[in-house]
Amino acid sequence: MFNQAKTYLALPDCWHGGCSTEIRILDLLALTELPPIRFDREWFFKVAWEGERGLRVVLGATNEKEKTEVRCYAIRNPRPSNKPLEPTGCAGGSAPGR
Repeated sequence: MFNQAKTYLALPDCWHGGCSTEIRILDLLALTELPPIRFDREWFFKVAWEGERGLRVVLGATNEKEKTEVRCYAIRNPRPSNKPLEPTGCAGGSAPGR
């Protein structure tokens, strides 16, 4: 999924029944892959861009003990390191739709 300016591409790997534990992000201007967003287990999720450099990820519960949560990530340029992106605070708003 592209951001509005089509400068970044987020690549969640999902199938019917879940998603992988990583979202890859490509910088199309610099032609590089940024550090991925990683999760500790498979989740059902939805991903939406907020502005040019923000990703909002909705993590869905996969069983009764878990709760749905929203995590936001800021794409910083230049990137600080090759470590996976860490969540930032989410500005208000609703969860993204598909």
